[in-house]
Amino acid sequence: MTSFSARSQAQLATVDARLALIFAEVNDRRACTIIEGRRLQEDQDRDFAKGVSRLRWPHGKHNVQNPTDLCKAVDVKPDDLEWTALVEAWKVFADLVFQIAEEQGILLRWGGAWNGTYPNPPGVLNDLDHFELAA
Repeated sequence: MTSFSARSQAQLATVDARLALIFAEVNDRRACTIIEGRRLQEDQDRDFAKGVSRLRWPHGKHNVQNPTDLCKAVDVKPDDLEWTALVEAWKVFADLVFQIAEEQGILLRWGGAWNGTYPNPPGVLNDLDHFELAA
């Protein structure tokens, strides 16, 4: 069993329990780092301005109005994968995440296939480290 870093644990504590369960299992099979769970308004505004998020505050699944609420999205990076890796390498990781989510009966959406079809069409944001609850 692989342990998350203290930072990853802190980020995971801000997400819905279903996401926490999925990524605890993912981390047991392939070490990963939780980059971000709940996103504050200033962070969402910054990400929108940089073009790395397509939604304004408070419409993203990382966003919650009440700071004690849990969010419905998480950004995760496999430890053995560079940020610049090809989309196909991220897809292998996403397949593992979806397999575990299916085993747990949880529906997810991935930023590498927003409409459920991989790959995203040209011009659509590839948010490869982003996973969110679909229901």
